[in-house]
Amino acid sequence: MPSDSRKKKRIKNLELKCCRIEDLNCIEKFDVVVMIEVLEHIPDERLILQKIRECLVEDGYFIMFVPNKLYPFETHGMRIFGRNIHFKGSVPLLSWAPTFIRRHVVDEKIYTKRGIKRLLNDNGFEAVAFDYFLPPLDLIDNKIAGPIRGTLQFIERTPLKAFGISVFCIARKRGHSGRPTL
Repeated sequence: MPSDSRKKKRIKNLELKCCRIEDLNCIEKFDVVVMIEVLEHIPDERLILQKIRECLVEDGYFIMFVPNKLYPFETHGMRIFGRNIHFKGSVPLLSWAPTFIRRHVVDEKIYTKRGIKRLLNDNGFEAVAFDYFLPPLDLIDNKIAGPIRGTLQFIERTPLKAFGISVFCIARKRGHSGRPTL
């Protein structure tokens, strides 16, 4: 991110702004707000979602990626004896632990499709599209990654893709009269 969070860059009628949402004045309205793997790190996600809604035009969209609770590995590391420990790999099955257990060892939240729908609905959005993304294999040797990639590409065409590393959601600011065009 540039040192001045208000720097703008224009690309063929597209204005991009990279900043902390708390720093936005919502006098400016945006057609789309995109958050990639951010919401899970925010203590008060409802406050941020309300701010996003406030900053969107009437027919605006919110696009987000969040960690998937169904993914069988915890990728954020763990808190052990008060210290945050990040492992080279992931911790298996911790993401499937009940919230009352998981919250004692991991600060970041993880989401289900149902939970995201409810969170968005409670904050003035309507979820219009969902998908799942399987993990990237950029940390794995190519000799091993090739066969795994083929398997993952097969899984992406089945209901098993719901176990992907991220949930992708497109939501529309509620109050819009027409149907979304996606």
